[in-house]
Amino acid sequence: MIKIESYSFLAFMFFLNSYLVKGQDLNRNLNLANGMKGAGSNFGYITQIHSKPESTKGSVYLIDDWLIGNIYLKKGVLDNIDKLDSLPLKYDLEHGLLEIKTPTDIKVLKLDQIERIEWLNRFFQLSKYINIDRTVKADGIPLTGLFESLVEGNAVSLILKTELEVIKANYNVALDVGEKSDKIIKKERLYLIRGSEAFEITNTGKKILSYLENKKAYLQEFVKREKLSYKKKDDIIRIIKEYNRVIL
Repeated sequence: MIKIESYSFLAFMFFLNSYLVKGQDLNRNLNLANGMKGAGSNFGYITQIHSKPESTKGSVYLIDDWLIGNIYLKKGVLDNIDKLDSLPLKYDLEHGLLEIKTPTDIKVLKLDQIERIEWLNRFFQLSKYINIDRTVKADGIPLTGLFESLVEGNAVSLILKTELEVIKANYNVALDVGEKSDKIIKKERLYLIRGSEAFEITNTGKKILSYLENKKAYLQEFVKREKLSYKKKDDIIRIIKEYNRVIL
């Protein structure tokens, strides 16, 4: 089962304070860090990260806004540190790069350097993203990439992957109809995780319950009572949370 450390209310408030305070002090801290590592700040370690090449065009992002968040690094990526706190972040889906905004340029980390990311969205909700990195399999095929952790449970978990799809231009000159340019859209895939197994449940409807067979009758009644849909992401989250609650 995939585990991610849970936050207490106090830890969350500390993270929120970092969002408001460290975000304002980013320029000052980074300038100080150029000549000093440590001293109560990890900003100095950012100088070890490669700058984003000028030729890189980060046009497609998981979320378009810069969000203040924390980066948990894989061992050995930076000297003597495994976490970077309260930095402006964007994740480039097209190139698989995490961008870090600094006063002078944009730094980048590859996905294989990252354990997980967490940030506060514009609604001040904590979102967590994990690098699955072949730790679970769906139909015998290892999952890879960055997944959002939607539900963390002792019985089952729910994760989501956002992928890009290119819709080719189909403009007809003679008829003057269609799209003149390629169009990139985002598609979401939902996976139910049990142990090291993953089951894709994107647009499966009531088939979700086949993976929760031991509480199927109860969940059917729960969905009916709460007027939930098997097709809506937020409702699926509620169903999975309820399953984890009653299975204990």
